[in-house]
Amino acid sequence: MAAQLNQNKTKNNLDWTAADWSVLVFLFVLAACLFLPGLSNFGILDPSDGYYSEGAREMLERGDFLTPYLNYKPWFDKPIFTYWLIIGSYKLFGVSELAARLPGALCGISLVLFLYFFARQFMSKRPALLSALVLVSMPMFLIVGHMSLTDMPLCCLVWLATGSLLVGSTRQSRLILWLGYLFAGLGLLCKGPLAAFLIGLNLLIFLALTNRSLAQLWQSLKKLDCLPGIIIALAVALPWYVTETVITKGAFFQHFFLNENINRAMGAVDHKASFWYYLPVVLGGAFPWTILLFAFLPYSFRFWRRQNPLTERLAALGLFSFLMITLFLSILPTKLVTYILPVYPGLALFMGSSLHKLMRLKNPRQYVWTGVLLFVVAATALFYINFAKSKLPPLPDLLSGMLLVVCLAYLAYTLFLWRRQSYVALNILLSSAIFSCAVLVPSGLKLGYDMKCADFHRLIRQVGEQNINPLLVGRRNPSAMFYLRKQINFLPSAEVLVERLKASSADQWLLIDKGCFDIVKQAGVETQIVSQQGDWYLLRFGQNR
Repeated sequence: MAAQLNQNKTKNNLDWTAADWSVLVFLFVLAACLFLPGLSNFGILDPSDGYYSEGAREMLERGDFLTPYLNYKPWFDKPIFTYWLIIGSYKLFGVSELAARLPGALCGISLVLFLYFFARQFMSKRPALLSALVLVSMPMFLIVGHMSLTDMPLCCLVWLATGSLLVGSTRQSRLILWLGYLFAGLGLLCKGPLAAFLIGLNLLIFLALTNRSLAQLWQSLKKLDCLPGIIIALAVALPWYVTETVITKGAFFQHFFLNENINRAMGAVDHKASFWYYLPVVLGGAFPWTILLFAFLPYSFRFWRRQNPLTERLAALGLFSFLMITLFLSILPTKLVTYILPVYPGLALFMGSSLHKLMRLKNPRQYVWTGVLLFVVAATALFYINFAKSKLPPLPDLLSGMLLVVCLAYLAYTLFLWRRQSYVALNILLSSAIFSCAVLVPSGLKLGYDMKCADFHRLIRQVGEQNINPLLVGRRNPSAMFYLRKQINFLPSAEVLVERLKASSADQWLLIDKGCFDIVKQAGVETQIVSQQGDWYLLRFGQNR
């Protein structure tokens, strides 16, 4: 009888109510306030932010919505879906930094809302809400959502597909299942085979954790309707892949599948890094929640012994998805910071469930050390910013003030845990994480832009006013095409530039950084400095200088 009552109580906790719609409205407003402000407060960040902003702009300009272009040449690094999203935004709002980044921000907002819906199929309201709040307060999740990249749409589609397939199979809803396969097809259009692998990995983890025998596993697989589902996913993705391969006479297939997938997986192209590359990225990108992760891990592997696996298996999926995807991406030799983004929703699911348990503890003092450690980390960062400024670029006082507020919040979190008021403590921690992300992410991105790209863009504006065609050297700067609205000539290195200038006296405009300028100067090539902004030079070479 007690078991029956517990089952009925759990079922009632999972029923969708009017209060859930209020929670979704709250999450939408909160996520919109975190993602949307600041999208246009800084210019295009080179290189990746510019690849997709400029690629979509050139496609719109050409009226070619099948083949991605960059610098007015076919660009086969990624499939088409992200470009379509940005083109749609350009059509609605005009070509701008805001329009280029809006699709990524909307994908981030959508994922926060969906995570709550997904979690509510397995959890009660509080852990589901905590999961969504943890996700939206992860710094890396917000940073990527403020840029024009493929990573946020991919992350969104992977988890939309995973969640829809699991909910559809659990609730035996064929409509939701087919919707999940539709999202999987769009994921294939967003970043190719990687999307299918991540979705499949999440499903395998869930099935492995929730089935005790091969017979149960087979029954769960049958509920997924795999064969018609795969047909749906391929029907969404294959038409563009086939069409693009045909119209490019196989060039797209060779570059994307062989170079961008197989060669990257084998480490034969750029962005190679060590196995431990993602460790600081994950620790910092999900701070402060990674500190609490270490506190919850020792108790997390006993979920299968619990009386009610329905409320535990989603948290287990989140934890093992986080661990397995991190391990997989760490094994691959090719790495970039933003590639790790799909691990954060899984981590958020696990943390939401764990924080819910912490709130219900009668004696949460065993977790006081997490507050002490958080305070030490924040205080160290505050000390370094204020007393090691000679080693750092000029930082706004806002960062110091924000870190001071965070330090005080961590002290309050520690104090309330010691007083056994875990509910108040976690509300303080959540509020400080959300508030600090709201302040630090936009200001940090603006600071990064000012340090890295602002000087270059000042010279670009001068180039546009004088209507000249400069040579750029040594790096890809797609933002130059974005602002000048024309093709730019790039040379692979400063040495190639020197050889070209020595072999010709024709009038040339050069837009180069300090490193290239020093090489040109040491080679004895005489140029006229027309303008200088920071470490960037606009030079003129030739008879008319």
